Amino acid sequence: MTAAVHTPFKEKINIKVQPSQTFLMKNINLFFVLGFLLLLIAMGVLSTFRFTEVKGSQYAVLETWTGGVQEEPLPPKTYIFNRWTTTPYLYDMTGQIFVMNDKANSSYGEGR
Repeated sequence: MTAAVHTPFKEKINIKVQPSQTFLMKNINLFFVLGFLLLLIAMGVLSTFRFTEVKGSQYAVLETWTGGVQEEPLPPKTYIFNRWTTTPYLYDMTGQIFVMNDKANSSYGEGR
């Protein structure tokens, strides 16, 4: 497809326009709208997922809409959950110090 461009010097300049360029120029608004819709859909899909990292000293227990609280705890790892239907609860499993002595003011277990 050629387009004639008139100049003030009474000459015609023929510019060759590619068919793909004319389609793009005619439908540029359509491309912007489609791009915006695709962005909204991608954000909607990504917003349904949650990344949860269960660290080395933790375990996770899951609660789901359909199954309730799951019996098996999840070991350390990074998990991907559906944030609308699954809720992970993290529990710290590090060792705790329990002091057994009869002295009220002593914070360190003397005599152990």
